[in-house]
Amino acid sequence: MTHTYTISTGAVSIAAATTLVCIRPNTTTPIKVIRCTLSQRGTATSEQVRVQLGRKASAFATGLTSVNVGGGTQPLLAQHNENDPASSITGGTSAAAGTAGTASTSEGAGDFTPVVDDAFNNLTGFVWVPAPGEEIVFAPASSEAFVVRVPTAPTGTTNWHASVTFEEI
Repeated sequence: MTHTYTISTGAVSIAAATTLVCIRPNTTTPIKVIRCTLSQRGTATSEQVRVQLGRKASAFATGLTSVNVGGGTQPLLAQHNENDPASSITGGTSAAAGTAGTASTSEGAGDFTPVVDDAFNNLTGFVWVPAPGEEIVFAPASSEAFVVRVPTAPTGTTNWHASVTFEEI
């Protein structure tokens, strides 16, 4: 049986290449990424922005903001079904196994393998919902983390929001 959770950021500033969301599975539970969004609020200036979804190997991004599990403070990890157990993912700042964080301060030197490399207009936002079979799946104890990242800083650097919905399978 799958359990569904979403990680959402608060208003993030992007000054350079930035990992907006980082999730690394724990040692016993695989995860499947089923939806990602990225948007900017508070600007009327149109801009094309590059976004990448993919796999990051160690050394991971650092300076992540630890997600808040079950509370109301951003960034937030929330469960979709109140009957589901708490997520196996907890908050973390360095992409340790079983943790999630947002808005890195340093990208880390580890290899990044893009699965989705796309661009979008900041006034309309980015929504990625894969077709069945195109979801990004991570095995338990994976040495890699799932990341949503902006590989170069956009002109409009403030008030960015990202979310990742994933299933524990």
